[in-house]
Amino acid sequence: MLSWLAPSRANTCAVPAERVAAERVADDRPAAIPAADIHRTDAAVVVRLDMPGVAPDAVEVTVDGDDLTIAGTVKAAAPLGRLVAGPGLPGQWRRRFTLGDGLDRERIRATAKDGVVTVEVALAASHQPRRIPVSAG
Repeated sequence: MLSWLAPSRANTCAVPAERVAAERVADDRPAAIPAADIHRTDAAVVVRLDMPGVAPDAVEVTVDGDDLTIAGTVKAAAPLGRLVAGPGLPGQWRRRFTLGDGLDRERIRATAKDGVVTVEVALAASHQPRRIPVSAG
């Protein structure tokens, strides 16, 4: 588990096959938990989530205290017949993370493109790498 960014206790699924979150969306349907890649750069912690079928204007990123929530809604596609499977089916994606110490909650950026949502949480200045000068003697 990363000390910078940890999966929230609200994400109860530990096995990828079990993709249903403990919480439910407004119409009482379960929200799917998107797969996430998390890595740290010198300046930020970067989270990339796969949310197929979610348009950039349907993504919502919120911070409440130490909780970072990333959610997206798949809008119904224009019918060409009866859709039985695929990213065009309406639904919800939602994943929560707990922000650790050393992350700047005021400097969070999010982008979305082609069903991939990228969220960058800046490291606090006190937690960014810095070079220490070494003097002789």
